[in-house]
Amino acid sequence: MDGLAADIAMSGQVDLVKRRLDMQAVVAPEISATVGVATAFVINPIVGAAVFAASKVLAPLWNKISLIRYHIGGSLDQPTINEVLRKPKEDKAS
Repeated sequence: MDGLAADIAMSGQVDLVKRRLDMQAVVAPEISATVGVATAFVINPIVGAAVFAASKVLAPLWNKISLIRYHIGGSLDQPTINEVLRKPKEDKAS
């Protein structure tokens, strides 16, 4: 899935008979949330202002992350989501 805030790739198995999950998800945050902020302003200026403020506060964190990997397991009714890897962005100056 390509989104405004992140790109997400998932793979694994979902057993609908046993109602069990065994999946991996990789999330790659998008650095620019400009479109999301603009959309929020169009929908509701107050929400747009809140999204803009949050994007400014969280930008330093997102700018340091290149991808996050999760394992999703357990039952369909109560899945468990565990962070497996948080890979920092490679410094281009290195």
